[in-house]
Amino acid sequence: MIARTRETIVVTRHSGLVAYLVEQGLIDEDTPVIEHATEEDVAGRHVIGVLPMHLAALAESVTEVPLALTPADRGADLPVERVREIAGDPVTYEIDRYEPEAQRRRERQRRRRHKNETGS
Repeated sequence: MIARTRETIVVTRHSGLVAYLVEQGLIDEDTPVIEHATEEDVAGRHVIGVLPMHLAALAESVTEVPLALTPADRGADLPVERVREIAGDPVTYEIDRYEPEAQRRRERQRRRRHKNETGS
């Protein structure tokens, strides 16, 4: 189940998807909808839509409603009737950015601080 809070936003250019999300009770009519997200838009929020990984990693979570798009559907503003036909079950993801070198550097710094603080 998707957490419905004022921190939820929808990122889509499909008005039919927005209507479908309202029908399904996943959002209400006051939920902000934007077509193109920035880092500031998604940081710490629950996002419904599809995001590039670098933005998804900033969000609290991302829910995708998979759409079985045909070539004719691509690039079109899909009406809610079409979205009902092709929508799959929503899937929510929590994505973390993994930076191995940065994490190793932070761990070395943490160990040095601990050694300096404890003298061991």
